[in-house]
Amino acid sequence: QQQPSSSSSSSSQADTQEEEGIFYDAVEDEEEEEEAMNTTTFAVPSTTTISDEEDTTDDSSVSGTTHQPASWSITLVIPWLERPADRVELYGADWADATRHDQEAVIRTWLRDTAQQPGAAQHLQMAWYRARYYPVYRSIFPAQDVCQVLEQLVPERSTTTTANTRNKVPHDDPDCPVCILEEPEHLLLYRTLRQKPDTHPFQGMYTLGILHTNYKSYAAQGALGLLSEMVAQSLCATVAAAYTDKLIKLSATLQTYAPHKETVCNVHGIRQDFLDTPAPTGQGIYFIGKLLWAKGLDKLLTFQRMYSKHKQKQQSGSGRNNNSGPQQYFAMDIYGSGPDQEEIEAAFCGRKKRPLPVRFCGRADHAAIGPDYKIFVNPSVTEVLCTTSAEALAMNKFVIMPEHPSNAFFEAFPNALLYKTPQEFCSLLLYAQSHDPVPLGEDLRHALSWQAATDRLMDAAAMSPREAARIDRMRAVRDNKCYEWHAGVCGGRFGKTIQKSFFGVFEEDEDESATAPSGGGGGGSSSEDGQ
Repeated sequence: QQQPSSSSSSSSQADTQEEEGIFYDAVEDEEEEEEAMNTTTFAVPSTTTISDEEDTTDDSSVSGTTHQPASWSITLVIPWLERPADRVELYGADWADATRHDQEAVIRTWLRDTAQQPGAAQHLQMAWYRARYYPVYRSIFPAQDVCQVLEQLVPERSTTTTANTRNKVPHDDPDCPVCILEEPEHLLLYRTLRQKPDTHPFQGMYTLGILHTNYKSYAAQGALGLLSEMVAQSLCATVAAAYTDKLIKLSATLQTYAPHKETVCNVHGIRQDFLDTPAPTGQGIYFIGKLLWAKGLDKLLTFQRMYSKHKQKQQSGSGRNNNSGPQQYFAMDIYGSGPDQEEIEAAFCGRKKRPLPVRFCGRADHAAIGPDYKIFVNPSVTEVLCTTSAEALAMNKFVIMPEHPSNAFFEAFPNALLYKTPQEFCSLLLYAQSHDPVPLGEDLRHALSWQAATDRLMDAAAMSPREAARIDRMRAVRDNKCYEWHAGVCGGRFGKTIQKSFFGVFEEDEDESATAPSGGGGGGSSSEDGQ
């Protein structure tokens, strides 16, 4: 677990807990080293400059449009777990007395040492919203109205409308504040409103939602408590439509949210150290990720059995199963931890009193596993876009994965081996065991980088006048109605009933304001730590 101090924040520790931010969303369907957090990124015109000379690799600067202002201020808005018990449960005993300053120090250390972005580490501003962890959902939810936090970060924006709706999309305003919402359907699922607001919180902003979690699938597996699959699907679509100007889905495996303003694009990248990893020299097979049955680990049991039968056929030379011969399974190592770990270990190690040749190695940073492994097996079909698959491909490993919309981005990579049936899996595994991976070309290496991901983000976020006009028409027909309904549900007496049913009762907080952004020179929190 990451120690809550900058002096003890080594690169390897920071990698394990915080790939894109220290506080991750525990229900997020990403791998453990790439846990996506419920965050908001603001890019607003400002006197604070992040210059190209200071940081030529800063992928957090999403302001590279044709009409880029002379200077921008970038603010990362992240959750702060108020209750020590929540921090201990997620991050270990060392975080019981941690403060926001500790969290900020860890993030800045990671940006400087691991992400190799000294400019971002120095200039990036940070703000917090109060949050709680709910074990029943395995997830973090805001304990205050996030919209209020975001409004206070851009006080000078135009709010001329008096209706509880939004005006036209500000697609042609180069000085318009940009708000990137990571998982808006989760971040804004429930707003702790005391009453229904008078105006839309994002009036005068351009809001972009990034969708990368299959909550519908989680609900179907019973992982979202009282939220059924149908309710989760409807809520996600309503919230995403109500608060965004445009939506980006990481892959086509996600549900439809707002067809008039959504697009499919992979806007995620991987760290440079994965691309710099030496080619594999060993023959090892491995899996890395959360230990959940939903990750497809039950399919690995089936593949082991099919592989054994396949080897028996090969040895008999007759094309028939030789049941009298010894069973041969493929050896592999499994990295990670998770709620289903004990059941999974029992299934692999105690299967019919004949344990499979599988080792459980605990949590590890993917980049630190080393060149001993040549084959990464990822049988999951519940991913939206699997980051560990991209990392393995960047390290010139074979990746055996199912043919599925979530893996469509990887089809262009020669070392991505896609199967449809267990028989095809066995054939591909035998092929990978007897061949060497193809070195990645420069174009494919670039496609995996954060620079390419940022370029794709800019292209996907761009909006033509014709597209803006279409969204404006649909906003009047649908989006504003979604907002009216959602704000009405969250505010007032009915909202309190919903809150109590799904989240319990929040304590009344005197401070309803956001923590003022901190930044510049690795600065600290501008409010009292532990507030």
